[in-house]
Amino acid sequence: MINQIINWIQESTINKWIAILCLCFLFQSFVETLGWLTNLPFEELLFNFFGLQNNFSWKIHSLLTYAFLHNGFFHFLFNVFTFYFSAYLLHTFWRGNQIIRLFLAGILFGGISSLIASSLMQKPVIIVGASAGIFSILFAATRFSPRMSVYLFGVIKVPLWLISLSLTLISVTGLNGSNFGGEWAHLGGGLLGFLIAKNPESLNLKNHKKKISSPLKLKKLFRKKSFNNLSIDEKEMDSAIDRSKYLNKILDKINDNGYENLNQKEKVFLEKYGEK
Repeated sequence: MINQIINWIQESTINKWIAILCLCFLFQSFVETLGWLTNLPFEELLFNFFGLQNNFSWKIHSLLTYAFLHNGFFHFLFNVFTFYFSAYLLHTFWRGNQIIRLFLAGILFGGISSLIASSLMQKPVIIVGASAGIFSILFAATRFSPRMSVYLFGVIKVPLWLISLSLTLISVTGLNGSNFGGEWAHLGGGLLGFLIAKNPESLNLKNHKKKISSPLKLKKLFRKKSFNNLSIDEKEMDSAIDRSKYLNKILDKINDNGYENLNQKEKVFLEKYGEK
């Protein structure tokens, strides 16, 4: 049993982060149980130190750590299930590391959105949970393939856009409720995912340094090489450009008709592209 769990965790980056969320919840549960047994406020200390608060005592690390605490078992279970479901939908188009970068960026952006909104409203708030990062992943997948069919509870067939729209409406209607800080975080995370859905490399800081080398500069560099090397490099560049065009064509087709209407060749291309 333990070996099966270890093998499952090692299968993908997504599974590793699900395991991280599970370990954090186990640690949280242990601390809270210890507090109940000793009648000490361990749970309050945990939330105050790691949860995100919009007061003068808030700590910079809480912009990330708030996502690894949850308000009860069902909150944790819903987030883990939604994370798994959303991440593997987006994994059709993105690589695993890109998905995790978006997850973490969504947590940060959602946390900042919550801080700004709650500060403007002058309402105290403390938020926990990974929902902002999960919303980023879900909305990125929705922008890629809004008509992708999803089976709720394994039975009810609905398009992906309807799930995202429903969650958005729930968050909007909850802006005046007790969890208004969390709802702002959901909306902020979802907005980030939707905006950068088709540009996952924007989350890779290394790529921003490489932008100095534009295709024109590369061609100038190639011209300094021998004729044989030049022809090989230009062929490789043309091949990369063709793959990029083909990928954009597939993504447009998904946006118009849904992932299920791709032919086998296009699905294989996406799968191989996601493994790079």
